[in-house]
Amino acid sequence: MTSSTTIRLDDDLKRKLQKDLDTAGISMNTYFVMAAKQLVLQKRIPFEIITEPEIPNKTTGKSYASSWSLKMRFGFGWFTQLY
Repeated sequence: MTSSTTIRLDDDLKRKLQKDLDTAGISMNTYFVMAAKQLVLQKRIPFEIITEPEIPNKTTGKSYASSWSLKMRFGFGWFTQLY
């Protein structure tokens, strides 16, 4: 027995997803069924979650400024050994 599920996707995301799935020869339904089965089997999201960073955003901008300040103040060798 199967049941129907509705998934709402941004139009651009759906278009990109459909293009990649077509290239792989997989239907959207098959993809979501595969992902769901793996989540149930593995008891975790079956892939790494990554995001597209906003480069630079306020946080990374402050981090860059801070790290550059440390490099200039204490020298590059000290900084690279710390990180």
